[in-house]
Amino acid sequence: MPQKRFFLDIETEDDVVFDLLAIHSPAEDFFLAFKLNEVLNSLLIKVIEHSDSSNNTGYFNRFVWEQNSGDFSWELIANHFFQNEKKEQLSQLFPIEIEKKITLIDRLPKVDYFLKVPENSLTTARLSAIQAINEVEMAYKINEPKVKLNPNLIFD
Repeated sequence: MPQKRFFLDIETEDDVVFDLLAIHSPAEDFFLAFKLNEVLNSLLIKVIEHSDSSNNTGYFNRFVWEQNSGDFSWELIANHFFQNEKKEQLSQLFPIEIEKKITLIDRLPKVDYFLKVPENSLTTARLSAIQAINEVEMAYKINEPKVKLNPNLIFD
């Protein structure tokens, strides 16, 4: 009796359809989004996500600019999230508050923000305009596929 064989058609999305820019900046996220809006003529708007206060989990700040002409949006994503935890000890009168730093992309812990843009829309003129912002210490394009295909960069 012949055995039935089933073959799974595995579709891997190795085709990255966006460019990723790493930004090192000590500026607050809203101020950096404001400066990027000035130099890129964009409209990055903060995404308000409702977090569950009972489990005290946070989220990474994100700004989105959805263009009418295409289905892809520009996103400014913070790479760090700071979470405050209270720790009570028997020898202490008051609880100690500890700030815990959580990183979105562990491979790049020194990057402060990521700018996720449609593929080939990050021209050299736009890159140099971003690098010319006073609050931006360094900005560079990331070409490593392992970083670009990280599931943490998908927010849909």
